[in-house]
Amino acid sequence: QKRGCEVKMITGDQRKIGIEVARRLHMGTYIFCPEVWSSSNSAIDRAGGLPNLALSAHGFAGVHPEHKYKVVEALQSVGHTVGMTGDGVNDAPALALANVGIAVADATDAARGAADIVLTQEGLSTIVIAINKARIIFRRLESYIIYRLASSCLILGFFTLLVTSTRFEFPTWVLILLSIVNDLTVIATSKDNMRTSNHPLKWDVPKLALIAATIGIIGVVQAYLFLYLMMNENRVFFWKRSNLQDCRIVAAIYLDLAITIQLNIFSARTRRFIFDFRAEKDAAPPPSKILMAPVLGALIGSTFLAVYWPATVRLGSGTAM
Repeated sequence: QKRGCEVKMITGDQRKIGIEVARRLHMGTYIFCPEVWSSSNSAIDRAGGLPNLALSAHGFAGVHPEHKYKVVEALQSVGHTVGMTGDGVNDAPALALANVGIAVADATDAARGAADIVLTQEGLSTIVIAINKARIIFRRLESYIIYRLASSCLILGFFTLLVTSTRFEFPTWVLILLSIVNDLTVIATSKDNMRTSNHPLKWDVPKLALIAATIGIIGVVQAYLFLYLMMNENRVFFWKRSNLQDCRIVAAIYLDLAITIQLNIFSARTRRFIFDFRAEKDAAPPPSKILMAPVLGALIGSTFLAVYWPATVRLGSGTAM
């Protein structure tokens, strides 16, 4: 319940037993008796159909296998993702229909065969563990998608401006070198620290694209401004050096892009400022050592490549670095 999953009881026991168990588990005691399934009963009609009744009820008592199936089907018909636990042959049809069928410990072979998850030990705490891990993985995927979209937006946007508005030729082989270094850190994002969520998570692709585009466009602006200052002498009072050689401009742009893309990982992994780790604000925890190590390695490695790469060595045509 603390993870935003509404729990309902569907039992073959008597209604009084179901109410008492539900009361002790703080599930709510609005539990219907078997008569609700009779054709002459108006409870379903008064609720506006079985889906509405299933949503408002805390449970059903004295049910038969077909009733369990109907409840799962009714909840799915109004857009809910339904998980169900069971242990017997009579639970198998509903377990097979549910989005996540869970056979508890010591369940029959029929229930195990119909379920998506089979618990090997008594108790239901494993379900909570599965929910937590699933939501952590979901958030890792979100941060990965934002990071990759932002990086693509940065590279595509910057080189589009580079080609259309300047005469500077940036060698494509340096771009390949940039991609090789960055790909080493992408793998580490799968081991990043993330918090679970107190509510179910759903894909919001337009929102992810907007966040990624914002991060990417900021990178495009700063990279283009950096190039503009290097190509035009005496534009600002603090720019001491003028007439930089093209090979040095290539090295500087390569390092700028490399650092920007690496630090974008930390912008993509949280919805707040990168140094805000407060759990009450639903911010991401501090990044894992498995992520920090390759990022720092990539930053240091890119710096050494940019500073010490000999101008006589080229991996393709175009300007040297």
